[in-house]
Amino acid sequence: MKALLEELIAYADRAATRVKSRTLGDRMRKIARTYGPTNPLGDTDDKTGGPGTYRPVGHTCPLSCTHHPENDGTCYALFHNVDRHQRRAIVDVDAALRSASVAIVWGVATDRVARLQVSGDMGRTLTEARPYIDGLIAIGEQVRAHYGPDTDCAWSYTALPDSPMLRTALTLLRVRAGIHVRLSGYNGYNGAIVYPHDRVYETQRGQTWFDSSVQPLACPAQRTKNAIDCQTCKACWTRPHRVIVFDPHGPRKRLATETATA
Repeated sequence: MKALLEELIAYADRAATRVKSRTLGDRMRKIARTYGPTNPLGDTDDKTGGPGTYRPVGHTCPLSCTHHPENDGTCYALFHNVDRHQRRAIVDVDAALRSASVAIVWGVATDRVARLQVSGDMGRTLTEARPYIDGLIAIGEQVRAHYGPDTDCAWSYTALPDSPMLRTALTLLRVRAGIHVRLSGYNGYNGAIVYPHDRVYETQRGQTWFDSSVQPLACPAQRTKNAIDCQTCKACWTRPHRVIVFDPHGPRKRLATETATA
């Protein structure tokens, strides 16, 4: 991966100010493909506002995730455009890391932060996730060595069960690689949950549905219909003391709402 990153960074340094962002990304994808298969990646959507990568849903996701296809199947990545991308993705770790390399360099070169795993996760178990996590740390370190030690490289979420070993891995990703990963379905520090926005601040008063050591933050992008995007908000990678609350969405919104409020 080191040689690929060197080539991507060198190209970005030459072309970032001369070509459009999408063209930059397209050409960097072509560079990555000369090193082997890549997973789908692109400029994602109006909500995230930056490059994003996709992994297959289910095969890379912990069974503990409420929204796993083998559980209630309400994962937003099982529908529409995201579903088409995740179906083309493969489990192969190297393919995922090549895509992450492009997304991260593309993002940094255009003053944005990449979104990793728009679909899928780091692995079904922490053991399975280790090679991917180690690869991301190596990518982040190399990118920071070029662009600066405080560079924010990417952000993402994981539904892997909370544990001391997972916390250590996420700390290494953040400190060494500038990659910020929140705990999905975790109602506490550095967590993110699915809960109806119209009930977030109502139930906050006098209720104990949230961890008292943190405060909920209803996703600003969702609340403003993407007038505020992730690149403007930045809460997911800069405000770990806030629990990010995502309003249930997708074709199975009703079921997701029932699961969240049960």
